Amino acid sequence: MTTFNTNHNILKHPIIKAGVDYASRIPVCIDLLSCDLNGDNKKVGTGTGFFHKRDGIFYLITNWHILTGRSPQKPEFLLDNYPASPSGFQIHLASIENPNHFIPSKVFPLYIEAKPQWLETSIPCLGVDERIDLAAIKFEFPPSINEALITTIENFAPSGKDFMLVGNDVVIIGYPFGLSSENPYPIWKRGYVASEPSILIGGMPKYFIDTPGRPGMSGSPVFMISKGMAVPAKTHELLKSGNGKGALEVLSALNVDELTNTRDVNILRFAGVYSGSVGDSSLEQLRVGVAWHAAMVDRLFTHSVEGFNPYPPYL
Repeated sequence: MTTFNTNHNILKHPIIKAGVDYASRIPVCIDLLSCDLNGDNKKVGTGTGFFHKRDGIFYLITNWHILTGRSPQKPEFLLDNYPASPSGFQIHLASIENPNHFIPSKVFPLYIEAKPQWLETSIPCLGVDERIDLAAIKFEFPPSINEALITTIENFAPSGKDFMLVGNDVVIIGYPFGLSSENPYPIWKRGYVASEPSILIGGMPKYFIDTPGRPGMSGSPVFMISKGMAVPAKTHELLKSGNGKGALEVLSALNVDELTNTRDVNILRFAGVYSGSVGDSSLEQLRVGVAWHAAMVDRLFTHSVEGFNPYPPYL
């Protein structure tokens, strides 16, 4: 008869840590809606977005093709799985009472008096016709949602010393299946940079990622992964102070037990916005997706133009 030593029962020592990863609160699930002739909203698609706070105002960042249901290369055609162009959207955010319970927002119109409500950007000097597949929507939080629970993308801004190289590991965090009742948090999908990020693709500021995507992953933030170590918050602030002598003293006084194994700590830096292989069958065959460079989010505001859909929905 086999006996077990209950003093070393692994079930008493779970290997999971309570709580939700900080980065899992970045992506936002977007439901795209189409208003029919009876005034009823019907879901026509899903996508992912994230928030950026600019001059005290929140903006929802996502892909142009998510808001229009159309390919940036061939806008005259609806994308697969889109029965109609969206006329509005709603998002799912954590409730005030229970941060792990996500509730749908009110329906936000994509058009007011037939005018698109998003900002986009262009680079005329490149001399290319392809639309930059990014958009930003000014967002005001309804009373039922606490903006304090929102994690904005600038919390993952590169330090200025981080360089993305071909072959670097990246992670795409989004909602490939929409919001699941079983798990309201996004899916993490890993890949690596599959093209030279400093080389424009077709004259456009984007790069390839070696991972296939689903339509719902479009609009997801892409993060570059680097290794690091965890230290107490107070120690972290002292190390950031810039005082060389003080930093050396802090390092020499570190308690080894306070450090987390560097192999177990991933540091994420915002590296771009995923738009999948939309409109490009060759990428689908290669199982490769496209990401727009992170700097293009800033350009949405420094070189913004009014949103435009050459084939708007019937309103």
